Amino acid sequence: MAQGDIVSVGVLLTWATLYEAHLPQVVALVVVAVGVVIVSMVQERFVIRPFMKGSGGHAVGISVFIATLAFALILEATNSKIYGNRPPTDLPSIAGDHVIRIGSLALALRMLLAIGALIVLTPAFTGSTPARSPWPAAPN
Repeated sequence: MAQGDIVSVGVLLTWATLYEAHLPQVVALVVVAVGVVIVSMVQERFVIRPFMKGSGGHAVGISVFIATLAFALILEATNSKIYGNRPPTDLPSIAGDHVIRIGSLALALRMLLAIGALIVLTPAFTGSTPARSPWPAAPN
């Protein structure tokens, strides 16, 4: 469905806010988060919700898949129109370009931060540790 294209909207908004608008990273994070939420809400409200009205509140069937596929194509076309064929460039990291060397092993600090965030945040969002998770457990 269109989840990957919504992620690409976030990536391209990040690039636009940092390189085109030269906003600070914290401001860019807020702008990108709000932008992705808005795109997601538009998809839910205008693409998925119309199919839920006649099915008792559940979006099911091939029609929902095709509708979200069409929304993904709209996002891809819009992204291509706005950003064109420019080659990708690296986005600046909050960790900089620092590398930690342990013998012949070189670890980028940004990768260690990403792995640490994954380890810390995954249990909170998956409910694997419900006693510590701030999120309600998923229904069985």
